[in-house]
Amino acid sequence: MWLALVGLFSLGIWVFYKRRLAPEARLVRAAEAGLRRGEFRLEYQPVMSLHDGKCVGVEAMLRWTNAEHGLKGPAYYMRILEKTRLIARLTRFVLSTVARELAEPTADSALYIGVNVYSDHVESRGFASDVTRSAKAILPRLVLNMSQHRGAAPTIDVQGTVAALRARRVRFALTDIDDAPPDPLLLEFLLGQ
Repeated sequence: MWLALVGLFSLGIWVFYKRRLAPEARLVRAAEAGLRRGEFRLEYQPVMSLHDGKCVGVEAMLRWTNAEHGLKGPAYYMRILEKTRLIARLTRFVLSTVARELAEPTADSALYIGVNVYSDHVESRGFASDVTRSAKAILPRLVLNMSQHRGAAPTIDVQGTVAALRARRVRFALTDIDDAPPDPLLLEFLLGQ
């Protein structure tokens, strides 16, 4: 009996640590607070055509002005945040900010607007509605970038989501392409080729 109580107490301490004190848990709480306090912003990187040297699009990049976590860069914090429930809120923030900041200034152009999306959110039921509600004005120029290595699994639900967004003229692109050629099934699934 005593060993069972000690084991249960130890398990409780471990769960408390993982949910409250672990570095990843602190980062998620800081990001939630950062969204409320307006610590996140976007920067835009032009995409140039190598063929004619013209700007053909912009990539939206999320930045976080947080002294502890944000200064480590998006490769650090997004690797953790992309696997949490917060990723949907961050994606909605990015899409609505892009729509607000770029819809009018680029309305008469053909520039595409690239936004990174993450598999956990793409695989969720609310992804398509999150995209369409948040990015209303820029949907026909929107390109959702998904990592080749950490992309969404091509389940029936995800295929339906991708098809619904393609019907709204949203495009998909693969990022993080390396020496290994992309899986042809993944290309067909995401890019409709």
